[in-house]
Amino acid sequence: MTTTAQVLHLPADASRWERLRHLLRVPWHGLRRNGNQALITFAACFAAAMFSMQHDVFPVWVAVPLAVGFEWTYLAGIALAGDTRKGVWAILISTTAMLTSMAFGMLYILGVYKVIPEHPTGGLAIGLAAAHIVPITLMSFFYALAHRAHQAQWHQDEAERSARSQQIEDGQRALTDKWRGEKLEIEIERERLSLERERLSLEQSRAQLTTAAPAPVRPITAPTTRPCPKCGRPLSPQQYSNACRRDRGYCTACKFE
Repeated sequence: MTTTAQVLHLPADASRWERLRHLLRVPWHGLRRNGNQALITFAACFAAAMFSMQHDVFPVWVAVPLAVGFEWTYLAGIALAGDTRKGVWAILISTTAMLTSMAFGMLYILGVYKVIPEHPTGGLAIGLAAAHIVPITLMSFFYALAHRAHQAQWHQDEAERSARSQQIEDGQRALTDKWRGEKLEIEIERERLSLERERLSLEQSRAQLTTAAPAPVRPITAPTTRPCPKCGRPLSPQQYSNACRRDRGYCTACKFE
């Protein structure tokens, strides 16, 4: 949904077409939001055009656009006043428009009633000339200042919104960094505990090897020899058994002597 600030704001880099659309969009926004006021002041717009053409001051092709522009500026001022917190200039636009409409309407009617002479002179001529020029000039001046104040307010609001968004992003980033840091600490602690378990297991294995009883060492005994029954040579148990087999009574060496 388009907000009032978006409707009334004109970007600095706006194209010519966007600027033209902005000129039409601002009074249309005021007309759409304050249509009753526009209908009431329509008579004032007509009176302004007719007053401008009295005494052949302005031709119709100047008086009509001048009256439309007056009403246009008035509606745009209403739109700016509704969206500007410090709407001093917008209030001045409304005040000037009200007084000007009243003056134009009265002067037009006085001209219709022939109260104003066909060719005014002196102070009356100066007053009528001021009535034709001064209100329109003041309206344009006040509108420029009101538009400038609205643009400044829009930029200030944008800066505040950007600062809040940046603050929210910084807070989210800080929370994310904190979460990642806590997760990393958990992972490091988990690895530390795993290494500690492995170290304890290694120490237990080393302690078991250190405290285990050594295996008994079987003494090496020299083979038992026995003398040959005949020649007395030392014989191994196997040789002695062979020598005594079948009552032979001698070893292999004795057999060949």
